[in-house]
Amino acid sequence: EEIRTEVEAHLGRAFDQDPWLREHRPGVRWVHHWPPYAQPAEHPICQAVSAAYEQALAQPARLAGFPAVDDATWLERGGIPAISFGPGNVMMAHAVDEYVPISEVMEASKVYALTAMSWCGVTGEGSNHA
Repeated sequence: EEIRTEVEAHLGRAFDQDPWLREHRPGVRWVHHWPPYAQPAEHPICQAVSAAYEQALAQPARLAGFPAVDDATWLERGGIPAISFGPGNVMMAHAVDEYVPISEVMEASKVYALTAMSWCGVTGEGSNHA
């Protein structure tokens, strides 16, 4: 909402600079409103996935923002802890020649399995977060 207000205010100032636009103001229609979500790095789901990543791939996990939208927003709003994690390059998603390297699918599968086991208390490491 804050960004939407800022963009509309900026456009309004631009419209005011032009005599025709001042009299014939274009409307702004926000077609794709996808609310943001934020999971703090200290959250148990972030810690569980990071630990699983490090165990599966023997390298440190990198936590970063996700430059697209996904269902994590709605899961979080429903009280289900969620993050965005998966194989492939998000810039290739939904492209004509979309692909994901098999090696990355295999690596992600290991991380998913270790995360689920840890989260559910199967491995004995960590605690049961369910």
